[in-house]
Amino acid sequence: MDTGELERLRADLDALLPDTAYILSVTYSPDGYGGLSETWGTASTCLCRIDPLRGGEVLTGGAVQPWHGYQFTAPHGVTLTSENRVKIGAVTYSVKSVDAGKSWAGSTRVVLEVIE
Repeated sequence: MDTGELERLRADLDALLPDTAYILSVTYSPDGYGGLSETWGTASTCLCRIDPLRGGEVLTGGAVQPWHGYQFTAPHGVTLTSENRVKIGAVTYSVKSVDAGKSWAGSTRVVLEVIE
């Protein structure tokens, strides 16, 4: 695939990303009591698409519970790690995993979970 073709593919994918995501990063500062307080601020913004992932289960408190996560798709080159959070509209998500196996030259994909 030549560079021009890859750029056209990325532009086509960007057109399919209807939402705006705010990529958040944390800053720690002393709280005056020997601990640290967290402040989450916007590190960058990007276009995105978010789709529900259903059917998962997790072990919580010795019992199997249903798990509902989200697949987050952003343009190629967007950097996300488990240290980031993502805000879309009024909902904030934690990054559960970077889906390297499904990310490719056209987009970045990660798995998110709603922060409650």
